[in-house]
Amino acid sequence: EALEATPSPPLDELVRHWTAAATSIDHERAVHYLQLAAQRDEQALAWESAVARYEQIIDFLTDDAAADPVVVAEAWLAIGRARRATGDATYRDAMVEAGRIGRRIDSGSVLARAAIGFLRSGGWFVDATYTDERMVGLAEDALALLDGEDPLRVGVLASLATVSPFAHTLERRQEIAEEALALAERLGDTRLLVAALTAVHLTHWTPHHLDRRRAVARELTSMADRLDDTEARFLGRMFHVVADVEEHAGVAEDTFDDLVDIAAATGSFWFEFLVERLRIGLEIARAAHDPRAEIDALFTRASGTLADATGTWAAQHAEVARREGTFGSMVDALTGAAERAGPQGIWGYALVIALADADDLDEAKRRIDDVAVHPNRDYLWLVSMQMFAEAAHRTGRADLCEHIHDELAPFEQCVGMIASGTLLWGPVALSLAYAADGCGRTDLVEGHLRVAREVAERIPMPFALERADAFAGRAD
Repeated sequence: EALEATPSPPLDELVRHWTAAATSIDHERAVHYLQLAAQRDEQALAWESAVARYEQIIDFLTDDAAADPVVVAEAWLAIGRARRATGDATYRDAMVEAGRIGRRIDSGSVLARAAIGFLRSGGWFVDATYTDERMVGLAEDALALLDGEDPLRVGVLASLATVSPFAHTLERRQEIAEEALALAERLGDTRLLVAALTAVHLTHWTPHHLDRRRAVARELTSMADRLDDTEARFLGRMFHVVADVEEHAGVAEDTFDDLVDIAAATGSFWFEFLVERLRIGLEIARAAHDPRAEIDALFTRASGTLADATGTWAAQHAEVARREGTFGSMVDALTGAAERAGPQGIWGYALVIALADADDLDEAKRRIDDVAVHPNRDYLWLVSMQMFAEAAHRTGRADLCEHIHDELAPFEQCVGMIASGTLLWGPVALSLAYAADGCGRTDLVEGHLRVAREVAERIPMPFALERADAFAGRAD
């Protein structure tokens, strides 16, 4: 109490004193000062320390049968937020616990914030291969309790739109995101607009909507400057960089360095993972050096976190093998990945190509019948179609090649990239050359190869250049 009476009470000493005390009143003070200390840690981006403080708070509240459920729910929301920033995947369990309490007390606010907090930093979807129905339940229950014009509806709708890129049809996901944007515009809240625009970008993440995505990235950057919001600034810059690569503009070194700095300033493990994954993906494409040690280092750092460490590691090592001419050795690994991937078709197409590389053409032909469907219109559509083109060409499926060529033709100048930079598959023009050759439209092959070389030189992508030259040699 003497410490509390000082002009600038030492917060850490107060925490130590009251957490060591014994009575329920002392515990109330302990929770109060722990909350202040945790909030201070969050502002300083000292997330591990904040997690420890919130864990202490929850321990105190758990032991208090008379604890206010609102206070308990707020503690679970806070620890979920802090765990997410460190990359701890158990942050989702904390959000579920907060939501459980929210349901018990009929709190739309708690449910809404649990649903919003369930996603990765920046409103990024949790997992590309499945939809976590726990989050969907939180969002739907929150919407049932919130008023029609409640600002929290924006974040909930944005989260529901992006919870999984494969959860609904593209059109339905876009409708939900547009509903969030319309509400944010009516409310005139810039921070809500950031959440809604992020959802719009993530639900329009195909080459068909490149202009819309660039416009969103510009708006996010402008809003970030007005709000001095580092998270919005990162999203705007990251979306710009991804679009630049997709449109074969490459990434200037100073632009990438700026992206690294912004990610670090957010203190978000997820954002820093995205940037490092993109850096390695670009290095693999440029073939400047052997990237395997960096791929393994990223896997070690991200393993057991909220990031897709295993999928990233497998995809990047597979791309190195493809570049070195040993893709056929990946058949066993790709078989397992294809079985686990569910609706994410790229692993199935990769397996067909690897089987052909391993001279098991009969199995490759059998497998392509399993994957000969239209890839979903999602953020993997472009690279999925490129891989589909090569798989169809290698297995002699002229019918598929003709369809694929027509679908890919509008994007001849683009580069296919897995996710936001796991790897660059190559120029779409090279895939068009495969598709044209596979369906007998050989008069188009030379023109596609010329564009493929131009695109590959600009990134640069030496492996793609080699493949274009090798394909031209076979055609001759």
